[in-house]
Amino acid sequence: MAGPDPVSELYRVDPDDFVAARNRLAKELKAGGRKDEAAEVAGLRRPPPSAWALNQVAVDRPELVDAVLEAGAALRGAMGDALGGDASGVREAQAAERRAVDAAVAAAANVLSSAGKAATDAHKRRIAASLRAAVVDEEVADLVRRGNLDTDRDAPGFGLEGSSVAAAPAAARRATTPAAERAALPPDRPPEDDLAADARAEAADRRRIAAEADEAEDRARRLDREAADAERRAAQLAQASAAAAAEAEKAAERAAQLGSDAAEAARRARDARASADAADAAARHARRRAGGG
Repeated sequence: MAGPDPVSELYRVDPDDFVAARNRLAKELKAGGRKDEAAEVAGLRRPPPSAWALNQVAVDRPELVDAVLEAGAALRGAMGDALGGDASGVREAQAAERRAVDAAVAAAANVLSSAGKAATDAHKRRIAASLRAAVVDEEVADLVRRGNLDTDRDAPGFGLEGSSVAAAPAAARRATTPAAERAALPPDRPPEDDLAADARAEAADRRRIAAEADEAEDRARRLDREAADAERRAAQLAQASAAAAAEAEKAAERAAQLGSDAAEAARRARDARASADAADAAARHARRRAGGG
């Protein structure tokens, strides 16, 4: 039986501890000879709190994510029917989709609160957007299901606001209504324009927040790299200092040895001088005796 996926385990880590855990995992993989995996892990982005909270919900309460994906698929089907002129199932499908999204968002907000993080309205909107993006993008859906979402995702406008759904039946009615009766019909104005405007405003807000988050993440990565460079430089300087200290110790030992050798040479020189003086004195004494004899 295969062990836990280290990447999935990494996305369970609190965002505040993500960078340290990621670097540690990359080093472990590299030390184990798994260099390609280590490089992949080293490039992983720290998820923002909203994406992290959704990852926890996906792992701990997968039924909530499944409910969103199923309700979203049902809503898309109802919208397809509405574009063909039958909008009878749209309101019910919209309500069901909203309930599923709200339940998953509430669970993610609870995760944030339990971790001591603010569950702001902006966080909730970004979580809802990621869930709706998973409905229309299988790649995002796979990341969400596995709890490996690394950033918030924007939901493409496939009609959740309701404007395109409301417009289609009206257009179909006008196409099959006599001209005199068409003149008496109200204009083709979607009844939920306000919701559409709100959705567009929320999408703009999400894009702005996502851009700020990306900028902050890039800054954090740059600081992380600078810190790593500083650590490497400090290690190099420590090694150079140790090498210099070792050389200085050797030099001191050599100087002490040279001093000892010099002292021994001086002692021998003194002994040699004393012997030479004694020999010279003996020679003079011998010459005097020889002359006197």
